[in-house]
Amino acid sequence: MASGYQPARGSVMPSFTKLVHVPQKQWIPNSASEDGDSLAPFASIPFVFINPAVKGPGKVSPGVPLAYITAQSENANLGNIMVDVGEKVFNDAYRAYLRVLWPGYEHVEFVTSIPLKTVTGRINRGQVAQFVVKTMTQYFVRLQTQHCLPTQKVWAVAPVGRWRVEDLVLVALHLVHGNTFQAEFKVNTE
Repeated sequence: MASGYQPARGSVMPSFTKLVHVPQKQWIPNSASEDGDSLAPFASIPFVFINPAVKGPGKVSPGVPLAYITAQSENANLGNIMVDVGEKVFNDAYRAYLRVLWPGYEHVEFVTSIPLKTVTGRINRGQVAQFVVKTMTQYFVRLQTQHCLPTQKVWAVAPVGRWRVEDLVLVALHLVHGNTFQAEFKVNTE
């Protein structure tokens, strides 16, 4: 599940205090379908960061850096960096999907099923965050073989572009249609 990110020996994680929203398009299905298992209305699932690099005001902020989720891969350790890590977030869902649309790569179709049950029961916030890291890692690997639209080159992914999974900050999951969610991201610009 790890993205391969390891801070250089002796270095510290970035503070993740200079963030910019990723301008993702909201997914809309090609045709109006009957969703027998629609989850609407379903509140967004927020991810709140407890920043170990900040003292005092600003220590707790919206959005958890994926680099920290990778570094704190054990669910128990995620409690050090994430609020309500153990909260069950999909209690009434039968099935749910995560769809990703990265700017400049909207032509690359990517959707995956969210595992709602684990060996310990219903999936919790920390496990969802870990799933998002795994999904985004797979997605960015796929994007490396795709072209970024020329008008969106600023959002090109590494190695050609700037953005890596480790630069992403997971703000929330939002229900966009039926039982399909999209993740809201910010990026670290430090």
